Amino acid sequence: MKKSLFIIAAVLLIAGCQERAIIDYKDIIAEGQTFKNINISGGSLTVEIARGKNYSVKGIIAAGETLSAAVKNGALNIAQSAPLCDKAANKCKGDIVKITVPADFACDSAAISLGSGNIIIENLVCNGIDLSTLSGNIAMAGASVSTANINAQSGNIRLQDSEIASADIKTASGNVSGRMITLYEAYINTDSGSIGLEGTFKNTLNMTTSSGNISLDSSLPAADYYKQIETEHGSIYINGRHMGNRHLSGGDSAVNRLVAVSNSGNINLSFVQ
Repeated sequence: MKKSLFIIAAVLLIAGCQERAIIDYKDIIAEGQTFKNINISGGSLTVEIARGKNYSVKGIIAAGETLSAAVKNGALNIAQSAPLCDKAANKCKGDIVKITVPADFACDSAAISLGSGNIIIENLVCNGIDLSTLSGNIAMAGASVSTANINAQSGNIRLQDSEIASADIKTASGNVSGRMITLYEAYINTDSGSIGLEGTFKNTLNMTTSSGNISLDSSLPAADYYKQIETEHGSIYINGRHMGNRHLSGGDSAVNRLVAVSNSGNINLSFVQ
């Protein structure tokens, strides 16, 4: 799989927080501990998961703050204490957790819930993932996942070179983008943001946005889809051809369902010809 690059924001701004000193990475669980499940919660935290040679869990922890971390019954559990706050400073530096798993690692579940911070996942194989951040971005590359719930309240969601059997993806204020992805059953919603996907989409792909554009570049022909396309204040284009603002189509060869709805934005769909 192609290697992707993600820019990690080490400084996160939150109203009412104070700036704190940062120390170097250190081990936050003892060497030799293995796990099949990952559970992480934090108020101001960035989480990275990637493949490497062995199991490793390291962190950069702000002075005066602690992370509780333990492996129990096959699960890695990490919880961050409440961020230290000072109204006068009006900012803080979040902790960082970096998890490395071996090449043959396959998790049963990964659940990450953050108040503020980014989630970056590379080359992860997992049965189910549940990722959420109230203020931050979520990026996933080279992943193979059976079930994915991904939610960024205020931030962007980016997928690359990944395969998901069943996906529920939401952002209140941010964009959703995907490149070289394969989705088999996906529901994608943004309240204020655009959706842009490139790849292979089978069974059901449902994309809705209240305020934003929708673009799709599918590796399958248009005839493979039953299409329900609507926009209240915008235009629809299919393979460059203007189709008005409502379009329904599907023939005998349509085995997949495609829904794209935007209240205020254009919809641009491209299919292999």
